[in-house]
Amino acid sequence: MTPNSSIEISDQVRQIISLPDLDILIDALKEVIDPELGLNIVDLGLVYSIVKQEDIIVIQISLTTPGCPVSETLPIEAERVAQKALAHLKTRLEVQVVWDPPWSIDRISPQAIKLLGAG
Repeated sequence: MTPNSSIEISDQVRQIISLPDLDILIDALKEVIDPELGLNIVDLGLVYSIVKQEDIIVIQISLTTPGCPVSETLPIEAERVAQKALAHLKTRLEVQVVWDPPWSIDRISPQAIKLLGAG
């Protein structure tokens, strides 16, 4: 598997995290399910980027709406699974919620569209 093409992964991150570890990270993030839609945050296009800021790997995610009822728990769960997936690297990481650009249905993967019955 290669990391989801809708996720921007900085060159700095690619120098720190190998492709197999990026695959492990993406797979771990797929364990985080948006309870309203019943789909994982990767296929929903909620994971925007994985970048390096100073000495921290930052996973930038969005939510379907600013008033999303899981706005507090979803980022915590994403950070938990990401830290577990990359624990062997001893790299600091965190999840940040971003609103720009706003999430739209255009970010949903083709597989998720089919699961939603819209494809």
